[in-house]
Formats: sequence, C-alpha cells, structure tokens
Amino acid sequence: MSGHGHYMPMPVKGRFFTPGTLALMAVMGIGAACGLWRYAVGLEAPTNLSDSFPWGIWKAVNVAAIAALGSSGFTMTFIVHVLRKEKYHSLMRPSLVVGMLCYTFVGVALLVDLGKYYDIWHPMLPMMWQGNSALFEVAMCVMSYLTVLYIEFAPIFFKRFIGKVNLKGKLWTIGRMADVGMRIGDAVLSKVMGAFMVLGIVLCCLHQNTLGTIMVITGPKMHGLWYTPVLLVLFLASAIAVGLTSAIVASLWSSKAFGTKYEMDALTPLARSLPVFIGAYIAIRVVDLALRGALPLMFEGSIRSYIFLVEFFIGICLPCVMTMFESVRRSPKQLFIASFIFILGITMNRVNTYIVSQMPPHATGFYFPSFAEIAICLAQVACLIFLYRLIAFIFPIVNMPPRAGETQPEAAKAAA
Repeated sequence: MSGHGHYMPMPVKGRFFTPGTLALMAVMGIGAACGLWRYAVGLEAPTNLSDSFPWGIWKAVNVAAIAALGSSGFTMTFIVHVLRKEKYHSLMRPSLVVGMLCYTFVGVALLVDLGKYYDIWHPMLPMMWQGNSALFEVAMCVMSYLTVLYIEFAPIFFKRFIGKVNLKGKLWTIGRMADVGMRIGDAVLSKVMGAFMVLGIVLCCLHQNTLGTIMVITGPKMHGLWYTPVLLVLFLASAIAVGLTSAIVASLWSSKAFGTKYEMDALTPLARSLPVFIGAYIAIRVVDLALRGALPLMFEGSIRSYIFLVEFFIGICLPCVMTMFESVRRSPKQLFIASFIFILGITMNRVNTYIVSQMPPHATGFYFPSFAEIAICLAQVACLIFLYRLIAFIFPIVNMPPRAGETQPEAAKAAA
C-alpha cells in the first residue's frame, strides 16, 4: 500500500492512444525510416560522422546521457532497500521501469551506432575479452546490470500473469508449465532478490564512472573545461544526482499523464536531498577546475566557453538553487521544472564531454549531427516514453485509487 493509504500500484485503465501517444508514434516512425536508411547504406551517408569525429550524438545522448538517467533504478533501490526508507517505496516501481528501459535503449543505441553492430555479442565470449579496456568494463557492466534490472522486474511480471495463462486445447499443457515456472521463479527470487539488488548497485556505480574514464584517455584532445583525470568521479556524482531527479520526473509525469494524485508525501522529502547531491557535484567540479587552473577558461570568449557557462550555471547551478526553497519542493510544477532542467544540464554535460570538448589536432571542419542522427535519437527517446506508458497499462507500476465499487481486498488482488 502506498503512503496515500488507499492508493497502490495498479495497471492504468483508460484510453491508451491520445494525441500525445500518436505524436510519439509519428516521431518513432520517422526515426525508424532513418534507421532503415542507416542499415541499408551504412554510417557515411546518413550521418555527419568522420575520421576526426567518429563519435556523434548517438553516443553522447543515447549511450552516456540515457545511461545516466537510468541510474534512477539503482539510486532508489539503495534508498528504499539498503537505507530502509520505506516512505519512498511508491517511487520504486516507476524508477525501476525507467532504469530498465534506459539501459535497454543503451543497447539499442549501440546497435545503431556501431559500424560492425553484428559483432555486438563478442564481449560475451571470454576469448574476446580485453581487461585493459574501459569500454570492455562498460560493456560487461551494462550487460550485467541490464540483466539484473530484468530480474528485479520479473516478480512484477510473475504476479501479473500467475494463474492467468489460460490456454485451451493442445496448448493447455504449455500454459500450465508456464504458470508453474512463474510460481517457482517468483518463490526463488523472493529469497535471493536482496543479493541481486546489491549487485545491481555495484554494477551501476562501476560503469557510470567508467563512462567518464573512457574520455580521460583522450587527454589534450579535450578542452580544459571538460578534461580532468577525475572525470570518473564527476560522472558517478552526477549520475547519483540525476538518478534522483529522474525518479522525481518519472513520478510527476506519470501522475500528470494518468490523472492520479501527485506523490508529494514522498517527492518533497526526496527533493530536500537534491541541493546536497547537486551541490556536491558542483563543489567537486569547481575545486577540480581551480586546482587545474582552468577557471579562467570559462571567460576566454570562445564558443566552447559560452556553452560551458550555459551548461554549468543554467543546467546545474540553477536547479540546485531552485530546490533549496521549500516552496519549490512542495510544488509539483516547480519541482518538475527544476528536476527537468537538471536532467537537461547533465544531458548537455554528456554531449559536451563526448562531442563539444573534442579538439582533434588534424580535424577539418567541425561536427554537427545530421537530420537522420537527430531523428533516430529523438525516436529512441519517444519509444522509451511510449514503452513506459505501455508497461504502466499492463503492469501495476503507478499508484492508482481503487476503481468505483471496488473494495480494498479487491484492489490489493488487482495490484498483484
């Protein structure tokens, strides 16, 4: 039962296809067409990638930024199940789904981004392992953590369909075996889920900082405002902070989209921690810039310096200041705006770190994503939102009030 007393996780009822849903499908359709073009002719024609700029917006947004947003799963798991803060339990399922979908689309993005996408399974073979590679650690941690996320989601899946696989005729035996398998799986996972939760937290922390380590090896090819040997610390600190804002945005967006009561009893106390975690990230970054003598680079007057000022002061510092005020933390609209600005700020940071900061010594021209790159990127984000809505309609993810005429025991049974 949720903190509302009579609200609990239930499948959303109502009209699935709305103008917003149709708009998402339109964006997905355009992106799918561009994706087919990419697979038909390769990377050269549909993209503006080159030997000087081999990593584009797909790597920055769909891999680095979406992976950071997916940290909501491990952040809320740590808060609820390790720190035992049960008042945030109502935020756990939406955060888990967001994390699961974000990491799923990290894999999907790589299938689009990699030139030899058909070899993406190679890290699964020990003979292909390269222990000295940061990308190898990212690959192993992402695969492992995504598996853990699906295992954590499995009990929700089992409880939704146990006793409801009613196949007829010759398929009855298959349905019965599936039901027995789900019951066994649910019973086993109930005993060992704690271990998977701890494993998931460790794996997510490992690869979040390694996403920063990857860029350390570029050295002088990066602008001094973003290059630092402590990129791994900055990436992990920002992932923790953005995990909190991602959980807040997911909850507020769900309540608005599905017409339910805002979970402010949980969101307001959680938002009180935002100035602490965002402030810690700001402090680490400022101290790092000062120790490296890079603070004056903010005012050098270059395009990169202006982009940094927007990223840091508007995308990072502004939401930190906003969430210091209790009036903002208690207002669904203002809290959503502050959290969303921070998400955009961290997304901008990943784009800047992976793309804008790059200064290849022999580059000719500069990189700006093509229409197809932008369309595919937006399509993956749209598909993520679409699938979240679909999952909420099928599984008990969002806290819903009992339907008219439904008793509390009936609501509990439906929530299962």
